[in-house]
Amino acid sequence: MCRRAETNRKDVRLRMTQRLDFGRLEKFGFAYPNALCVVDVRERAEPILFANDAFCTLTRYSREQLLGHSCRMLQAPETSAQGRGVLRAAIDARTSTVVDLINARPNGTRYLNRIAVFLVDDTHAVGFQHEVTDLPSARWIEAPLEGARAEKLAALETEVMASLRAILSGEALDYSSLCDQLVALSRRLHQL
Repeated sequence: MCRRAETNRKDVRLRMTQRLDFGRLEKFGFAYPNALCVVDVRERAEPILFANDAFCTLTRYSREQLLGHSCRMLQAPETSAQGRGVLRAAIDARTSTVVDLINARPNGTRYLNRIAVFLVDDTHAVGFQHEVTDLPSARWIEAPLEGARAEKLAALETEVMASLRAILSGEALDYSSLCDQLVALSRRLHQL
């Protein structure tokens, strides 16, 4: 690994710890059993600042390979431009979204990934990810949600954000029950 890339990852991590109570988020993230990452949305590349063990297991990348890099490194050549556009538009607008993208593991294996992105503040987004490879293509989300599905996402967003705020404010002292709540919410995201 080149020295410059290592320095960049350390700089990114330092900037995050100065803006957010990273210790609380990291403690929760390691306890959370599903794939989760935090990115810096102020930078166009949206570098990954945190990835939990489940995220590393899902993607098959080590934490060292992920930190400081964009989630775009996970995309496959056949990743939908429309799906990428939905994600880009939501991040630019600082709104939450759910989209399905075809990603690739380091060995080239493709998988369908349902990504739910929630903006914690003007600088950070939390991404919850689930492999949905067996999902029929008719149920894929590649466009902004509309109607009842959009309403379900809005309701879920309120609950997820309340949980994230509890973590970041220090109000949540029992991470295990909070993990259980977010696991239940992520199951509902999976069913959108």
